[in-house]
Amino acid sequence: MINSHRSGKTGLWQFCRFLPLTTIVVACLATPLAAQTHGFVQIDAPGAGTLQNQGTTASVINQSGVVAGYYNDDQYAYHGFVRSAQGVITEFDAPGLTNTQIFGINSSGEVAGYGLHDANNHGVYPGFLRTAKGAFRGFRAPDALSTFSAGMNDSGEITGTYYTLAGVYRGFVASSEGSTFTYTLFAEPDASKQEGYGTFSTAINAQGVVVGYYEDATVGAFHGYTRDRAGSFTSFDAPGAGTGQAYGTIPVAINGSGEIVGYYSDSNAVLHGFFRDTQGNFTQIDPPGSTQTFASSINDQGEIVGYWADSHQIYHGFLRQPSGNIKSFSVPVKNNGTVVLSINNTGQMTGFYYDTVAAAHGFLWQAPSPEIP
Repeated sequence: MINSHRSGKTGLWQFCRFLPLTTIVVACLATPLAAQTHGFVQIDAPGAGTLQNQGTTASVINQSGVVAGYYNDDQYAYHGFVRSAQGVITEFDAPGLTNTQIFGINSSGEVAGYGLHDANNHGVYPGFLRTAKGAFRGFRAPDALSTFSAGMNDSGEITGTYYTLAGVYRGFVASSEGSTFTYTLFAEPDASKQEGYGTFSTAINAQGVVVGYYEDATVGAFHGYTRDRAGSFTSFDAPGAGTGQAYGTIPVAINGSGEIVGYYSDSNAVLHGFFRDTQGNFTQIDPPGSTQTFASSINDQGEIVGYWADSHQIYHGFLRQPSGNIKSFSVPVKNNGTVVLSINNTGQMTGFYYDTVAAAHGFLWQAPSPEIP
């Protein structure tokens, strides 16, 4: 079962996508698995807090090695940051917003995210685009109470999920034209129209294909989908995915050729990673020793990264090569868990790890090479 809540303030899609990031139990120190120092760089935003549930999350990376993400300060407020390929960190808050979070980046260095507009205004979250030069442009899907950016492509198309005034979730693609945005709004045809349910978008590739999931109108189970630029939907379920309420399939990333990764909950509430190829064939991803697995990113070479929980609920990263070989690892420093969130076409990975007091530290790391045992 995927432990979800329904709240217009946070967005169900975000909670499902990053579920384990908010539920990690610090049980003991992790022993590094195939730990390698090659290319490992710790990323700490200067304003990041150092206590439990504070710190830095490096959520995305582009093909040039520019990293973006967010950090939690010593007052538990979120702020965005961008780290250049040369290592310069720029912190920011989108104008007029607080609790800024970043979930998309493209090759131009543009980033997309969202923030809280007014804590006294029922938790309204608008989306925003930040250019590589630091200019901001806010946006909100029509009829949206909140707009949650989830990903973007090199054409500057931003996808995500918005929460309507009627209390239903729908997907969107926002395209920038000069100083304005145009919107494509959509709902998967079989998605529930009940308040608190709906369609969720998680990623978009260079061809404008959107991937995401929806809750059906029958029992509220999750199903994956793709939507092409022409508006055609293809629904899919990972083999073995549960069919009850809050069970099912959650795709989170798509590469340029249309290969998809994500995770699913089986009928025993165990989470497994999955890979779906361009022909619709599925491969289950479960590194040895895993009790829960999340595949989080795939590059154009078909390299997949993610993270898995061991029997102590400590998280470890993994790299799955196109050959099917899976390599598990943890950061090469004392830690309480490693979470890998993104990989680019040169094999650079980003994510975060928890230190001994459960503060988060971002990282940039070259993926382990095939010859490393």
